[in-house]
Amino acid sequence: MFNNGDIKHYYKTNFVFSENLVSIELIDKNLLCLAVADAGQMLLTVEDNKLTIADIYFGFDGTVDEFATGQAKERKVKDPYLWNDTEWVESVFSSIDEFLESEKTITAEDFTQVLYDSMKIETGMLSATMPNVLPEGYSIEDLQVDFTVRYPQKNGSSAHDSLFYDMENIELGTTYALPLSQPLPDGTEASRSVYFAKDGKMVGERRYSMKIYPLRDDTFTPSVDTTEKQVVFTDRFNDKFIVSLDLPSSWVLVEDTTTFTPATSVDIFENDVKIGLLFYSGFKHYPEAEGENYMLSVYSGLMLGSVASWNNEYKVISKTDTTYIETCKPFHRETNGTTDGPTIYSKGILSHDTDILKYFALSVADNALTDEEWLSLAKSVTLAE
Repeated sequence: MFNNGDIKHYYKTNFVFSENLVSIELIDKNLLCLAVADAGQMLLTVEDNKLTIADIYFGFDGTVDEFATGQAKERKVKDPYLWNDTEWVESVFSSIDEFLESEKTITAEDFTQVLYDSMKIETGMLSATMPNVLPEGYSIEDLQVDFTVRYPQKNGSSAHDSLFYDMENIELGTTYALPLSQPLPDGTEASRSVYFAKDGKMVGERRYSMKIYPLRDDTFTPSVDTTEKQVVFTDRFNDKFIVSLDLPSSWVLVEDTTTFTPATSVDIFENDVKIGLLFYSGFKHYPEAEGENYMLSVYSGLMLGSVASWNNEYKVISKTDTTYIETCKPFHRETNGTTDGPTIYSKGILSHDTDILKYFALSVADNALTDEEWLSLAKSVTLAE
């Protein structure tokens, strides 16, 4: 045990441990705040060489602590006498009762949306919070969830961290966190998906995947303008990437604003049902690559997965000196900690331009287009700046 002099000596400035996962702050004489990954906080008092917990807060998104005592950015864990305030304590317990009442029933769509929105990459870790109750008629075994980052390696392979690798011990109402095994290099792919799989159907699907470029300070969210025939992405330098194509008139394009990285994705809806998405990305051109290696070099973020990949029935349908248009049948395997679930296929369109150094990708449900409509849509694609 240390004495008060030791406290002053060791904690007169902030200390950070384990790659920013834990920090200790000296607030006042004999008053410390211990923070875990900027989410969990504990207020400690020091008296007679003993540490006493004066306040504690673990307000991850969607938790009862956040609902009852306030959001993390507002809740200050610095008052050792807070819990002596009778009126405040009564309001907390009243909010807890309200929270528990609201959690008694939930739809499958709301469950997956709450879980999806709770998935975060911050302070060197992945985190997500399971809702407190399951929708009626569903079990944990029906839940399919994945939250993974894949790090590019110099040899062309990839390493990864996955928060929900083991689904056997998942519990409701629990926040899960996984420290990242390494810093995020440019080109790290982050993906998250959640849905219920039952009786051969996918319910409440939420899915997103894209690359992260933290070393480029890429915090700007590209603006997206959509029409029936054109999608225009504008980056922070006001450079534009224009994709023109003859979309079916029944399709509605909606910019995806729920992503955890700068958005370059547009969701595709038909009759208020999401049927697919389209997006773009930059790439490096390796003119010496030939055959399949050339395609893999351009679309490396899409083609190299085993659980999900666009490297299936790939065909070049149009080619110029600088531009390719291709079709493929992207797939993803339903997983619950393993890779032996059913495989879902969709219809995909790819196009890239070696002068612009950007590619475009579109994926829609397999039944959203006939084969003739699929080929016609692909042939209509043009790329421009």
